[in-house]
Amino acid sequence: MMFPKPAPTPKHKPKPLKRAPLKRKTRLTSRGLKPIPEEIRAIVIERDGGVCVLCGAPHDDLHHIQARNAGGPHTPENLVSLCRPCHRWAEDHPREAKARILEAMTGEAQP
Repeated sequence: MMFPKPAPTPKHKPKPLKRAPLKRKTRLTSRGLKPIPEEIRAIVIERDGGVCVLCGAPHDDLHHIQARNAGGPHTPENLVSLCRPCHRWAEDHPREAKARILEAMTGEAQP
């Protein structure tokens, strides 16, 4: 009785198994960014009266005037309360949104 030949051994080394990602000490958002601290969030919502600074509807989101990817910090001066439709508009029209937000906050037209 003949036994089948064993399969040939591969000539290359097998790839190492991937390790599980390290657990981070800070919580991150779904996009991998640090969330706005609750203390700062509360200050901004109270300052803006809990309403959108552009249209006056109840606020849903906080918006960074200077974008996070451009180095915009999580400070009350850089954050405003916006409703969801205005926040979507602001994300799609950042230059116009920045001017309108600053105008709404200061009462002065921005260049």
